[in-house]
Amino acid sequence: MDWKGPACLLVVIIGVFLFLFGANHYSNFAGWAGVYLFVGGILAYVVLWVYSHLHKRGAAVKPVQKP
Repeated sequence: MDWKGPACLLVVIIGVFLFLFGANHYSNFAGWAGVYLFVGGILAYVVLWVYSHLHKRGAAVKPVQKP
């Protein structure tokens, strides 16, 4: 298993907890940091997923040579 998926999931979970903490304690900084971490974790996962699927190498196929 790749380390990028669990790392992004951890960032999203930390973002949710920070957002809830900021909402409970009326802390603007913690709340907005949580929102940014939540959105950033999801965007980072999507970008890394798209990048990995675009750069997969398939089996090399030799072109057919015409006589």
